[in-house]
Amino acid sequence: MDPLTIAGGLGAGLSSLKTAADLLKLVREGLKSGEIKQDELAGRIGEIYDCIGDSKDSLLNAKEQIQNLNEEVRDLKAQLKQRAEMKHAEGVYWTRDDGPFCRLCWELPPHLKVRLTTKGVTRTADGFAFYECEIHIGGGSLIPRRFGLSAAN
Repeated sequence: MDPLTIAGGLGAGLSSLKTAADLLKLVREGLKSGEIKQDELAGRIGEIYDCIGDSKDSLLNAKEQIQNLNEEVRDLKAQLKQRAEMKHAEGVYWTRDDGPFCRLCWELPPHLKVRLTTKGVTRTADGFAFYECEIHIGGGSLIPRRFGLSAAN
């Protein structure tokens, strides 16, 4: 979403409201002075109504775009927080309280936090165990066995 689009929508909405207010003022003055006849009144009111409707549409569209931007900002803040919590160690990712998480899942968009398990291929070599996530079968990580993942993970 482009902020200029939102600003344009707000500008269009406010401009339509100003036009409606100006038309209303002209109608009022025209009625007082007798320049506007009774049969012209319905047409003038229709113009004012159209301006108000255009304004409403523009402002509602801008409001929706602002809400979408706010939601996107919340999501990005949550991603930043999660990113700050993830630490790379021993070839995989960890949070302060949990892990290990798949390196490939975390580093590639959409940056999923997928726990490594022993459900895939498990091998040991030189004190390391091979753990996989359920997404990257065959693309697991060798991590020291001291982290003690069990088959239940």
